[in-house]
Amino acid sequence: MNVPYEGPIMVETVEVNGRALVKGDEVSFKAVRGRFRFQYATLLPNGDVKNITVWGGDRNPKGRRSWRTFNPTALKTVHRKKVLH
Repeated sequence: MNVPYEGPIMVETVEVNGRALVKGDEVSFKAVRGRFRFQYATLLPNGDVKNITVWGGDRNPKGRRSWRTFNPTALKTVHRKKVLH
């Protein structure tokens, strides 16, 4: 009997550590330089957040911006929230 694969689900809106994240929110992580823009989160089939994928990083001239994936427990600060009027 074939059972459908119930793998990770990618979402652009999620709640992590009591903080609501929407695509484009600026966030920072523990022990990592720079600020990042939230892109999406990967959820497990039971609804738990597996990881957070972001774009950005150190804006220092020698720094490099890149795609990064973090554990949700590493989230430190949500710097700016989009306000829809």
